[in-house]
Amino acid sequence: MNITSKYRSLSVQAKAALWFTICSFLQKGISFITVPIFTRLMSTEEYGTYTVYLSWLQILTIMTSLYLFNGVYDNAMAKYEKQRDEYTSAMQGLTLVITGAVFALYCFTSGFWEKILNLPKSMILLMFLEALLSPALSYWSGRQRFEYRYRILVCVTILQALMNPIASLVLIRMNGGTAMMRILGIVGVQICICVPIIVFQFCKGKEFFSKEYWGYALRIGIPIVPHYLSGIILNQGDRIMIEDGGCAVRAGVQHWYAGAAFHQWYEQCIDTVDVQQDQKGRHPLDAEGAAAS
Repeated sequence: MNITSKYRSLSVQAKAALWFTICSFLQKGISFITVPIFTRLMSTEEYGTYTVYLSWLQILTIMTSLYLFNGVYDNAMAKYEKQRDEYTSAMQGLTLVITGAVFALYCFTSGFWEKILNLPKSMILLMFLEALLSPALSYWSGRQRFEYRYRILVCVTILQALMNPIASLVLIRMNGGTAMMRILGIVGVQICICVPIIVFQFCKGKEFFSKEYWGYALRIGIPIVPHYLSGIILNQGDRIMIEDGGCAVRAGVQHWYAGAAFHQWYEQCIDTVDVQQDQKGRHPLDAEGAAAS
């Protein structure tokens, strides 16, 4: 049997697993290739601001969506097998309501949160917009995976992985290598992909509020929010603390090396940098950021 015959003989579950794995490798590969490009076009400080934005976005997404598109959604797909459209539509409605409530809280105390997040208001607004839109894609993707509809999911995932850096690169080349241009490119792609999905799922499910669906999701989702939140803080908290210490430059450098094969070497470099800071009274990476700006 040749490769084509073997592939055709695979079950739909095996084909889905194969393509999801390939898709994951492609996503990681695109990210690996584009990171050096952006670090070349953006100053270390701007790149650090961008990574801090991503860290806060993940925390905000937990608070506005309760990560209901993760395990809760998979359980609901099995529980409400014949009402999947209605449940998905209702979950979109619940996410919109929670996001609106968190945004209203931010509007009343915007000054306080801008100091905590250490980001300009424009970036925080884009963060809320992305937190509003991205769960719709997560619900849609979760259902495609649950039903083994791998073809369209792989196409959309790869399209998004390609368009995110392309849109950002175009904006950076036109307007300069700022964190805002990088973020605007991503949010623009999210709008193009997520808005049609939101409209499609609302039209198909025709549910915004359902006491049964909302109650089921909240009973399971709320107790595991601390679990999701602790994981994000564990993985992203270092960048936030570095930025909060007034050094977006080091936040950018930390993101570059985090999880890399050069982690041990990076730790040695940081120790050396700290010694130089103590000796000279100024962090050399701060000087590099000042020169770049």
